[in-house]
Amino acid sequence: MIIIRRLITGMQMAAALAGCWSCSINDERGISDSMIRFCAGKTRSAEYDNQGTPHPCEFGVSASLGEDGPAVSDYMWNLKVSYSGGFWKSEYPIYWMSSRPIRFFATSPYIDGSTNGSLSLYGPGEAPCIVYEVPFEAAEQTDIMTATDCRSSGEVTFKFAHIMSRIEFRTGQEFEEGVSVTAIKIHDILGKATYNISTGEWMDYSTTSDFGISET
Repeated sequence: MIIIRRLITGMQMAAALAGCWSCSINDERGISDSMIRFCAGKTRSAEYDNQGTPHPCEFGVSASLGEDGPAVSDYMWNLKVSYSGGFWKSEYPIYWMSSRPIRFFATSPYIDGSTNGSLSLYGPGEAPCIVYEVPFEAAEQTDIMTATDCRSSGEVTFKFAHIMSRIEFRTGQEFEEGVSVTAIKIHDILGKATYNISTGEWMDYSTTSDFGISET
């Protein structure tokens, strides 16, 4: 039996998968109690190199000051947090606001407009949302994970979950002699949408497209 496995991003099939838990934090000498530190959980699908480094090994964090009302990225926007030397470290220090709660929203992979052409974020001061336009080829599609936390002190703890599901196609063995499957295409599928990390909902579906996979 031939098994064809690719990540096909069905926007209507958003599904969070709980993962295995592991944690590392900023561990810099002289760190103050008012500095925000990060602790990131690893999902079951995470890949690791032979040094135990998770891949992807960086994510972005936006934050909304206060725990009431609609969330907006007013306290920080797309702060890069990277895994280095066994610890998660932010690209610059950030601090707590006198015990006032802060809502945090994390996205993996880190979304940089110059490197993630199909992914973008709402801007600073706006809702913590991801806009994703699915590439035609399954091999070029992105496995997106998000996480949230709300607290006023201590370590910000992220337990990442997938926001999309994989579609798997299987081919049987009852083909005529000489017949083989070389490609699969699906047509008229919604290929662009916005995901609100705060509410955990997809919205603003648009752009009907075709998608496919092929064996080379």
